[in-house]
Amino acid sequence: MVTGGLAVGKTAVGIELGELLEQSAAAGAVVDLDWLCWAWAEQLDANGIQSLLCENLRVTVLHFLRRGCRHVVLCRTVLTVADVEGIKAAIGDLDLRTIRLTVARTEAEARIRSRDNAAEALRHLEDLDAFDRAVSTAVPDAPVVDTTGRHAQEVAAEVLRVIDWPLSEE
Repeated sequence: MVTGGLAVGKTAVGIELGELLEQSAAAGAVVDLDWLCWAWAEQLDANGIQSLLCENLRVTVLHFLRRGCRHVVLCRTVLTVADVEGIKAAIGDLDLRTIRLTVARTEAEARIRSRDNAAEALRHLEDLDAFDRAVSTAVPDAPVVDTTGRHAQEVAAEVLRVIDWPLSEE
């Protein structure tokens, strides 16, 4: 699982991890977990969103495994230990290796300003420090990789080395 605060490059690095897996013929999949719970309804508070994510992840991973995918890259900002535990429960017996990405604040701010609309950018800029603190508390033992000034492909290669994730099929 690739995690980290806002604008650290989780999705971009996840995509590059998928590319590296595909190039090495390692059967796998990449899932940006935000897409499994991008929903809104009166009854969907933060706990409801997390529950929806885990329910959808459980089914999604099962389908990938049934179709021969041995490696699944997950990308999401996790803010609490309970979020991490829910994801672990959803993927069952799979070995969850987590990496936390970081980025210099100035670069995170620039990324947010370049990708978000004005209202969303303001909200994300206000949340930067709180999200970073929450993620570091949620995954305190996860290895950290800094993405500042680096291309996602370079970061993905480092992630594979840091978590000792072999590209060859075992």
